[in-house]
Order: sequence, then C-alpha cells, then structure tokens
Amino acid sequence: MKYKDLSFTKASRFSRPEWVRTEESVMALSDGSLQIMINVDRHGLKRLEKALKTPDDIRGFSHYDLPYPAERYERRKANLEIALAERERRKEEGRWH
Repeated sequence: MKYKDLSFTKASRFSRPEWVRTEESVMALSDGSLQIMINVDRHGLKRLEKALKTPDDIRGFSHYDLPYPAERYERRKANLEIALAERERRKEEGRWH
C-alpha cells in the first residue's frame, strides 16, 4: 500500500516525540551537562520563536518542530524553566561550579 498523505497537520511518521523533563531527571545531571542543556534549549527557543513570527515561511522551521510548532515551543520553554530553576537552586546551595 502506498503512503499518500504527507501532510504535516497530523502526527505522522515525520513527527518526533517531544522530551518531557522532570525535576528529578534534571537534578541527576552534572553541572556541565546542565549548562549545555540550557544553552542548547535557549538557542532552539530563539530559533523557533523567530520561525513562529513568520509561520507562512516553512523554511524557518526544522523538521523536528513539526507538526505542532506552537505546542512544541511551549513544552520546550517549560523544559528550559525547569533547568534554570535547578541551576538557581544549585547556586543558592553553593554547589554550582
């Protein structure tokens, strides 16, 4: 059977599952890994925010932003906030190097 519907409006074989971070998983990271995760997330959010400002231009989106870029933006923003909160907690405790 030939696959005919290549639409990005539905979750399909083209979509990638979105990671959901928990406070426990972020607490288990080393300081270096946490900082790298924060930097990568910030860069990705900036890029996706620019793409959402011009939704008619598909070139601004990466393949893993589709099919639901606005929902993925919100999830990634929440993931970044969890990581930033963990970094601040470590700084307050004096464990941040």
